[in-house]
Amino acid sequence: MSAWFASKRRISIALEKWRAIQRGKPYTSPDFRFDDSMPLVLTHGDISLNNVRIGTDGTVWLLDWGRAGVYPRWFEYAAMMTYKDFLGQTPRSWLRLAPFVAGWYKSQNHFMTRIRPAFTYFALQDPDPDATD
Repeated sequence: MSAWFASKRRISIALEKWRAIQRGKPYTSPDFRFDDSMPLVLTHGDISLNNVRIGTDGTVWLLDWGRAGVYPRWFEYAAMMTYKDFLGQTPRSWLRLAPFVAGWYKSQNHFMTRIRPAFTYFALQDPDPDATD
């Protein structure tokens, strides 16, 4: 897992360098790395206002487990914080609850934010392996 995320880091750095060159600005590479120091746990991966329901008896229900997986403990927080940037419509109260729900992992979230362009880049660049010519 660390190697896969390291490859996304390299792609993101290359994209940042390219953008700096296009803008005629110098590029300085910040140090950000995948934190593999924590145990792997089952994460929901998509805890958001749309996927949390409270039953009439007070039971909390988590819906839509399509992004669930086994990741480091901090991954849930980083996944929750992705909604911070989504159209700027996430209520501040939800963002304040994220550390309570998933723990506070600011530096790990920074890593995930920095590698996000690598996911977008390959979503646009990689051809569908199942497509026929």
